[in-house]
Order: sequence, then structure tokens, then C-alpha cells
Amino acid sequence: MDFERTVHGLILTVDEEERTELRAMREEDPDAFQTDATMYDALDDLVCNSDIDWGRAEEIGALTDAPILVVREDGKIVEAYAFMDYQIKSVQDALVETGKAFFRKG
Repeated sequence: MDFERTVHGLILTVDEEERTELRAMREEDPDAFQTDATMYDALDDLVCNSDIDWGRAEEIGALTDAPILVVREDGKIVEAYAFMDYQIKSVQDALVETGKAFFRKG
């Protein structure tokens, strides 16, 4: 998984091989594919190999259930991004369908 920071947010991108793996997971168990556990698995490489980490709404004073990614420096959040399409599709669905997921900068 690759990512690009823009003025408006964070764009996550998967290649065709990663999309194929995600498609297979979705076909194998559609219900399990929609869980947070699958989202965390799908973004595990990103979180483990960059300065991006999972965040919680209350950490940034937000009132949302959207998945949140943050960047911390010295334990303080300096950037926050939220997947605002969460009410209509999952992060993993966006990655399967388009190869990209957009997290809006907050």
C-alpha cells in the first residue's frame, strides 16, 4: 500500500495484486470483510511502516464514527485524517472498487 499526503487529505492506494487479495477476502466471507478487523488488517502495513497510526475521535475532539488515521510527534497529534465515506462504504470496499481510499484532513 502506498499513500500520498495532499492539501486536502491522505490518499491510500493499493496495486492490482493487493486489490485481488482484498476481492478474494470479500468473496470468501462478505460479512467478515466489512468488519473493523478486516480494515485494520488491510491497513496494517501502512500503520506499521510509516508515521501514520490509528486515532480515536475523542483524541481530536471529533464527533464521528469514521475511521481516523493520525500522525503523532512527541506523543501529540499533529495531523488527523478521517474516512468520511464510512456511512456508505468501508475503507476496504473503496480499496477494492477503485484502488484508492481518501481520508479527509481534519
